This record gives sequence, structure tokens and C-alpha cells, in this order.
Amino acid sequence: MSFSTGPTYGSWRHILGFVLAFVLFLANLFILAMWLMSFWDPSTDTYRSIHWLDFVLMPGTFLLTFGIIKLYVRFIVRD
Repeated sequence: MSFSTGPTYGSWRHILGFVLAFVLFLANLFILAMWLMSFWDPSTDTYRSIHWLDFVLMPGTFLLTFGIIKLYVRFIVRD
């Protein structure tokens, strides 16, 4: 061990994982906000009816995010 080397702050994989998690978190917040804005009309203070696409897109978004994180952990972190 050499004392001339600087401190390590983790590998690039962990930094990539942090950036990926942050981007996915922001994307999920944005998608949820857009869905909520399309679901409720503030000008008339009414809600639209729920369509079949709402039952597919909202859980699908979160399942896709979970799948991306699971693939990241499986292939990148575990080598």
C-alpha cells in the first residue's frame, strides 16, 4: 500500500448507478406529475374518467424502472 495515492470514492459503476437512480427518480416524478395533470382539470375542477391506458402506463412505468435498476445491479455491480 502506498501512502501517495489519493482516497478512492468508489468505482465508476457506483457513480453510474447513483446517476441512473437519480435520473430514474426524476423521470418517475415527472411522469407521475404529467399523469396527474392529465387526470384532473383545474379549470373546471373535475376529473376525467379512468381509461384502460391508465392501468397500463402507471404501473408499467414503475415496473420498467424497477427492471432497469434490477438489470443494473445484476450485470454491472455484481460483475
